[in-house]
Amino acid sequence: MEDSSLIETVLNDLQEANEFEDLKKIISFFLSNIGIDQFAFICNDSCVSKNQTPLIISNYQTEWLDTYTKNKYYKIDPIIKKTIKDSIPFHWNELLIKNKTTILEEEFLQDAKKHLIKIDEGITIPTYVRGQNFTSLNLCQYSDNKHAKKIEKKYSYHLLSVATMLHLRAIRLNAPIIDKKLTKREKECLFWASLGKSQEETGQILGVSTRTIRFHNENSMAKLDVKNITSAVSLATAFGYI
Repeated sequence: MEDSSLIETVLNDLQEANEFEDLKKIISFFLSNIGIDQFAFICNDSCVSKNQTPLIISNYQTEWLDTYTKNKYYKIDPIIKKTIKDSIPFHWNELLIKNKTTILEEEFLQDAKKHLIKIDEGITIPTYVRGQNFTSLNLCQYSDNKHAKKIEKKYSYHLLSVATMLHLRAIRLNAPIIDKKLTKREKECLFWASLGKSQEETGQILGVSTRTIRFHNENSMAKLDVKNITSAVSLATAFGYI
């Protein structure tokens, strides 16, 4: 399959996926076609997931995934820490060489090695979507590691596009079902909030009082089951409301 057809197929399939298992199969198919064996997509977005454990979609061995969540490695994983601070894709070996690891981080890395995770052969692609915390698409164990950097360079744009679409679709599937749709005015208020406008500024734009804007925003947050306007904007964006 040609690269253009591959990426088009993958993005379309992601948009139509209805289960996390579907997302896993689609990403596995895409990555295997460009020479990457394993992946882990991690979404630690508190505005969507009510659980402390982040959403993880991965084709890693089940034993390692269970160990990772059971030991709460996501709290000490140096790769995750880097993702929070930096939106630029990075190689794991470069991160580990440049930064001194703590005792706990070293224990985590050794455990990862025991589970056959090649921590010196991976790359992480952080993904940020307006109003949300972060997600990351982590890739490792290349079929032919000698060409790993060539693969990443050739498909860098495609990988970022897929990671972003995966982020949006995963959030939508992980979000609670919304019984009541947003009204036109609620969508307008969230739209202007997404552009950084304050409630007062939005009121001036729409020709209503700040109190009215606050009323609509509170209704939106209640319908979307979130606690702040930033989270409401991110979830409304994921659902295509704005």
